[in-house]
Amino acid sequence: MGKKISFKNFEGQEYEINLRKPRKELEADGLCYPPKDNAKSKILVNPHLKKEKIKEIILHEMLHAFFWELPEYKINYLAKTASQIIKKLT
Repeated sequence: MGKKISFKNFEGQEYEINLRKPRKELEADGLCYPPKDNAKSKILVNPHLKKEKIKEIILHEMLHAFFWELPEYKINYLAKTASQIIKKLT
């Protein structure tokens, strides 16, 4: 079992980030499950990637948790841009 950590979004929805590969049929390195009433939602991130890629995917999936209504292309752009800036500055 991978590492886990929890957080709450703006609406108080609790999410648990789990470093565990999403199901094969999804063909994804990360997955944010939709918000649930009175239950913790999950974010899964493939732990078998390079450290920098794992960080970018965590950021990407957290953005979904906070901004569920944003289209995928905006989430992708923001996550990639923020990850590149953080990498250059640290």
